[in-house]
Order: sequence, then C-alpha cells, then structure tokens
Amino acid sequence: MGRLRQIILEIHRRSLWQVLLIYVGGSWACYELIDTISSRFALPEWLPALVVVLFLLGLPFVAATAFVREEASPAVARAEATPPTRVEADVARRAARRRHRFLTARSAGLSFLSALAVWGVVATGWIFLGGGAGAPATGAKSVLPFANLSGDPDNEYFADGITDDVITHLSKVADLKVTSRTSSMRYKDTSQGLREIASQLGVATILEAGVQRVGDRIRVNAQLIDAATDEHLWAEQYDRAIIDIFAIQTDIAQQIVAALEATLTGAEEERIARRPTDNLEAYDLYVQARFLWNRRTSQDLQRAIGLFEEAIALDSSYAYAYVGLADTYSTLYSWNWMSWEAAIPAADSALQRSLELDPALGEAHAARANILEAQRSWVRADSGFVRALELA
Repeated sequence: MGRLRQIILEIHRRSLWQVLLIYVGGSWACYELIDTISSRFALPEWLPALVVVLFLLGLPFVAATAFVREEASPAVARAEATPPTRVEADVARRAARRRHRFLTARSAGLSFLSALAVWGVVATGWIFLGGGAGAPATGAKSVLPFANLSGDPDNEYFADGITDDVITHLSKVADLKVTSRTSSMRYKDTSQGLREIASQLGVATILEAGVQRVGDRIRVNAQLIDAATDEHLWAEQYDRAIIDIFAIQTDIAQQIVAALEATLTGAEEERIARRPTDNLEAYDLYVQARFLWNRRTSQDLQRAIGLFEEAIALDSSYAYAYVGLADTYSTLYSWNWMSWEAAIPAADSALQRSLELDPALGEAHAARANILEAQRSWVRADSGFVRALELA
C-alpha cells in the first residue's frame, strides 16, 4: 500500500510540472500572437499587458487544479486496503496517468479560453481599462481624424496628413497632453458620440475638423469641444489657397493653445511655425507616402519608398522625407519583407542625411534609436530615445 501511494504521489508531482510547462508555453505563444495582432491592427496598446495579467492570475488556478484528485473508485479502495499485486499497481498507475492527463488538458484549456474570452471582450470595445463609461476625463486632448469632405476618396490621404501634422504640432507643446495618432485613428468614420469617445480615451477636450480640397483651394472647419459639457471652446473656418496649408496648421495649433490657456514657450512657438518644406508638391508626395506607410502592407511600403524618393528629388533639403524613407525601410525589415543588408544601410543613410539637415529633428533621433534597438545596441538606443523625447 505504501508503494502504491508513493507511485501515485510521484505521478501527481510529474503532472504538476507538465501542467505548468504547458500553461507557460501556451501563455507565451498567446502573448506573442496578441502582441502581433495589436500592432498590425492598431488595437489598444494595453492589450498585451492585460493578457500577461490574466495569465498570471490564472497560474494559481492551474497549479491548484493539478492537485485535484477524483474520489477513489472501489477498485482503488480495495487496493489501498490490501497489499496490491503488480497487475493492480499497473492498473492504478495507468488510471492515475489518464486522470491527470485529462486534468492537465482541462486546466490549460480553461485558462487559455478564459483569457481569450476576456481579450475578445476588451478588443471589441465592450470594456475600456481606465476609460470606460463614466471614467473621469483627464486634462489630455485628442485630435480626431479630420473628415474628408471633398467627396473624392482619393483625397483621404490629405485629410489624414493634416491630422498627423496637427497632432505633431500640439505634441510639441509641453503644457499639453495629446493622445497618439494610433488612439485617435480608431475613431475614423465612427458613429459614436464625442462624450463616449472622450470617456473611452480619457480626455477632456476633443478637436474635430473636416477638410475640403477643390483644385488649388482648401477649406478647413475646425472646432475644439469640451467633452464634459459638449460646448465649443473654439471654432474657426479657413478658406484659403492650398499653398497656405502650413499656415492653417500652425494657426489651428496656436488657437488651441490659447483656448486652453496653455503656456507656449518661444522655442515651442518657433517649432510649430516652422515649415517642413517650401515645395508644396513635395509635401503632397510626402503625405501620400505616409498614408501608405501607415497601412503596413508590403505593396504599400514599396510604393511609399518611391513617393518619398520623389519628394526628396523635388526638395533635397526635406528632412522629414528622409525620416519617412528610413521608417519605411525599417518597417520592411521588421516585418521580414526585406533583408537586413538591403534595408538597414538604406535607412541609416537616409537618417544621416536627415540629421545633417536638421540635428534637432526629434523624429529622426527616434528612427535612429529604433534601428539601434534592432541592432541590440541598447545603451545607444536608450540615449537616442531620450534625445528624441527632449526634442519632440
């Protein structure tokens, strides 16, 4: 009887390790899958972290389940009451193995399905961490995607480009907190109300605008709205020649700063007012290329390279175009669509030229830090990211 109990306890110990190995391996695979999906489809950035938390919470349940033992059958009871024969011991051992294999599969399966179900709920927008219905809004701001009012889907890239530029301008003001492009673009063409969007993003004010481009004219309707009261803090309509696009973007940023009574330093005002290029055609090509880059498909990225190069050909001093070219090569390498030898030297060369043109361009330092991180040059990458934050 003592020998039989020893055998069963040994199987229990072995099953626990099997459960833990399966659970940890499955957790890692699920995390990698969700992390990839989140980056590809612009899902909330906190999803991978949520998955880690769920798996950690499920670990005690899995470990406890591995020790669960079913009530002994009459055959096992008789085996424990009398010294077991070799045949009886083999039967008991095989039964214990089958029982614990079942428990192992059940534990890992239930935990995996539970985590997947919660992730599905969060991903589809039923709950929002830190920004659910009724969550208090912070002092942050969000720039919703500018609506394309031209009636021409081919102008969609232009509306998105202005959205990106305004977000970039506002982000350069230290006294403002602005949500990222990834967060705001989730609400493109949404039917949700502004209060609901603000609650989900955890912001206090929202910039909503529409862009209409006809020939060489552009009309922009912009309004800054208090999410709590649904009142307009500022509104303006711009109807100008398209060559004034940079002045419009600068004015929108400055008006928002004034409406929110934020502090704008002289250096920040200079950065906001700086024109990235004097060639409007080069800017248009750059915006088209960034639109394709944000799609993250192999074909779109290859097309983006050509457009960035065309923009550079029109304006060889266009620093942002060089950064865009470097970002595209880096993305092609990151997604395994281009070899290291083909992508990284080209990205390095473009970034070097960009920094020669504008050593204070934060976006260029961030792009260089990304490449250094891929090269596992951790210390230099860290310095690059810190420098990028200081400059942008």
